[in-house]
Amino acid sequence: MSRFTRTFRSLGFALAASSTALVACGGGGGDSIVGPPGGGGKAVATITLSPSTASIVVGGTTTLSAALADASGNALSGRTVTWTSSDASIASTSDAGVVTGKAVGSATITATSEGKTAQSTITVTDPVATLTLSPATAGLVIGGTTTLSAALADAAGNALSGRTIVWTSSDANVATISDVGVVTAKAVGTATISATSEGITGKATITVSDPVAAVTVTPGTVALTYFDTTTVAVTTFDAAGTAVTGRTVTWSSSDTTVATVSSTGHVSAVGVGTATVSATSEGKVGQTTITVTKAPVAQIVASPTTMTVKVGATQSFTISLLDASGNKLYGRRIAIQLSNSTVATVSQSGQSYPVTGTAAGSVTLTISAESAPTATVTVTVTP
Repeated sequence: MSRFTRTFRSLGFALAASSTALVACGGGGGDSIVGPPGGGGKAVATITLSPSTASIVVGGTTTLSAALADASGNALSGRTVTWTSSDASIASTSDAGVVTGKAVGSATITATSEGKTAQSTITVTDPVATLTLSPATAGLVIGGTTTLSAALADAAGNALSGRTIVWTSSDANVATISDVGVVTAKAVGTATISATSEGITGKATITVSDPVAAVTVTPGTVALTYFDTTTVAVTTFDAAGTAVTGRTVTWSSSDTTVATVSSTGHVSAVGVGTATVSATSEGKVGQTTITVTKAPVAQIVASPTTMTVKVGATQSFTISLLDASGNKLYGRRIAIQLSNSTVATVSQSGQSYPVTGTAAGSVTLTISAESAPTATVTVTVTP
């Protein structure tokens, strides 16, 4: 074989081998391209929408994002995503995943890519029409707090919930406001607290003053008799000694069996003894001492004032002791004197006084108690 012949045969073998290799690559073997161009050969295996649920108002918008991944969980990009709505009359969607609320209701937004889908539920509600803060005004001392509540309603007056509220203060040096409506007083002055939701704003006025530094109750001592009443006064002062008003005062008595006190400082003597009445405001306390004594007997009432009793028979009369106001008094010493002890005898049984005739005649019973004018009962004893 000539040298030329050997060379030609070598070249022919190489060309044949190259042709076989090219056919294998283009013949759809295990190394063929599966995914779309530019995707690294990987197909979309999963789609995840974020958020999976959302709430918007009529006319409001939200943007959904679609995260695509291959079977290994690797993120994919540059793929075509098609967006659709189950009810475009409630919520429509753009080619970029921007959802717009159209009417009250619920719609499902679906994102599709290479046959894979994911969904997000969109709830469309009425927008906020009114926002009311409660209380509308409040007074605080430096360091004090109060919580404002916001009531939201739609145009028909129906209460709304689950809406985002943004709180602001017109002067954070005077009063600050938290994300949940808690107001904290910082310095003396006035601040306006605003709550805004979906463009609607409600306001409350907060007035901050100095705290109470001292409390005074006048008079400092009070003498009462049983059944008497009186009213004591309270004054609150700041650290500079200036009287301040509009502060909450709580009243109490150290012994309610001696003296009671109302929420307005009205004291009633209900028993003999001594009690301390206290007024408390912002942790400061003022006091007055109440001394209660027995009310003197002002009147003695006997009933009946005339009696007729037979010898050996018994008939009773009663005695009531009254103070100057006509209140009945108890536990007082009563003395009875008979003008003729041979005609009748008298004893005591509670508030009743039995008289027994011992001889025919007439006798006068004179009744005395403390310094009150005496009372008399005339008894005629018959055979």
